[in-house]
Amino acid sequence: MSELRQNRITGEWVIIATERALRPEDFHKNNEKPKLPRFSENCPFCPGNEHMTPPEIMAARPVDSQPDTPGWQARITPNKFPALNSNDSADWYHEANFFNAVRGFGVHDVIVDHPRHDLTVGTMSDDDVEQLFILYQDRYRMLEKDEQINLITIFRNNGLRAGASLEHPHSQLIATPIIPTRIQMRLDTAKDYFEKHNSCITCDMIEKTLTVKERIVLDSDRFVVFEPFASQAPFETWIVPKNHAPSYGEIPYEELRELSHIVRDILKKMYYGLGDPDYNYVIQTSPSRTRFREQYHWYFQLLPRMAVTVGFELCSGIYISTAKPEETAKFLRNCRAPD
Repeated sequence: MSELRQNRITGEWVIIATERALRPEDFHKNNEKPKLPRFSENCPFCPGNEHMTPPEIMAARPVDSQPDTPGWQARITPNKFPALNSNDSADWYHEANFFNAVRGFGVHDVIVDHPRHDLTVGTMSDDDVEQLFILYQDRYRMLEKDEQINLITIFRNNGLRAGASLEHPHSQLIATPIIPTRIQMRLDTAKDYFEKHNSCITCDMIEKTLTVKERIVLDSDRFVVFEPFASQAPFETWIVPKNHAPSYGEIPYEELRELSHIVRDILKKMYYGLGDPDYNYVIQTSPSRTRFREQYHWYFQLLPRMAVTVGFELCSGIYISTAKPEETAKFLRNCRAPD
């Protein structure tokens, strides 16, 4: 029988449509993607084409290497077509004494994940992904000092179905002066739970998930990897730190290193086990300046795009998943990717 399940962290509901459910192995994509070259002369993110992007903000590169030249391992530049403008100011205004608005201040960066055009996070080396996640954190910490910025979101769209417009492996960062409603709801949920139970809702969720066990993909020294009880879509995966911290910017190097290796291993399993699905991932972290942020617990969310969002989901906010998270967790636990 189908079930309606609620995610206690987000408050969102999903339908686990067991009557329409597929076996986890049925999600493997048999339609092969075109083979990409190691280098594309028209790609603005390939080495040698640095002049095709705005000047880099920071990069993982040798100390004797010059900015905006080849030799980098990962680099960050302003988005050429930004959604927000860092040269603007975060001035609020109201229209007709009713509509709220803020001038378009913010930061919109592109993070070029790797020099090679044909790689993705799941096929990079551990060292490559580690350098990328260090660069994420360095930029996060830099922006967190700006008092006009409230929320810093690091995310990756991989593939057309996930919204990627360029083939070369890249991530993005958007920093805003506002706290969106969805994030505020999660902050409120964490605060209310703490006031009632004197404990963190995410820490308690980790404990209960480890007790149940069947949705666990990996239990490491510092992280728990699992399929949420109320997964929005097949193979939605969360990587949650055991150590309570509100912000990705606060975690120490050893934790960052372990996270990068886990992300790479999970994406490698999906690359081979599911046929390189399109996906989004996002680092869900607390806003920088808000009350009760200490009750929030940051985590990494990975959402493969196995199905199309339809009218009911857009209207109601209730997602329909055609796989049980208990079964997709077992599939990922047992998936063996080549070395």
